[in-house]
Amino acid sequence: MSIPCELCKEVSLPHYAKEGDAGMDIYSPEEYDIAPGESIIIPTGLKVAIPQGYALLIQPRSGQSAKTKLRIANTPGLIDSGYRDEI
Repeated sequence: MSIPCELCKEVSLPHYAKEGDAGMDIYSPEEYDIAPGESIIIPTGLKVAIPQGYALLIQPRSGQSAKTKLRIANTPGLIDSGYRDEI
């Protein structure tokens, strides 16, 4: 399946880290310092046109979560097909 993607900022397109991976890696176009107990929204620099009847899920990598206390508050983050703003 091909999903149209627009870059809002200078950022890499999502890509698979290894052949056979189930999910693609995305990266923030900027670095952030997050204080203990602080919650922030980190933009991805991406807009996508998800086909109707499908959704995009944003989930943490299990290895990253095991190594740090960094968590995604609403895991998984659900992006519906009608959403067209920056993720």
